[in-house]
Amino acid sequence: MEDTVTIYLRVNEERTKRNLLEHQENYNNKMRKLHGTKAGAYTLKGQQLNTAKEFIRLWSIQCRANSIYNLSPNRHFWVTTSLIAKRAGVSYTTVQRHVSRLLEAKVITQKTFHGTNCAPRYQLNPDRLKRKL
Repeated sequence: MEDTVTIYLRVNEERTKRNLLEHQENYNNKMRKLHGTKAGAYTLKGQQLNTAKEFIRLWSIQCRANSIYNLSPNRHFWVTTSLIAKRAGVSYTTVQRHVSRLLEAKVITQKTFHGTNCAPRYQLNPDRLKRKL
């Protein structure tokens, strides 16, 4: 039987923000070591983290709306790219680029596309989320 780690949905946004900033610094340092002077093309930028924060906010809202109080790290959620773009104040195309970079940086662990009539399904990395105590 597979052990499942349970995290709580009440996300502490301030701790999560600090965790994302720490992850950004570690990831960017790793990219600088790997790519040297060309690392800028591979690093996580502040606007990409803002997009990640919107994913986390919408994920938390969706879970509360569905009255889900425990969550397996394998839990996916559905959200449209246009909603993320509107909430983050960026274009649709920018969100698509941000998602690609967030997948590379392991902030989002999975994106599943289910056709043109359905929003993509995302899975957030539970290590990036910090719960309320």
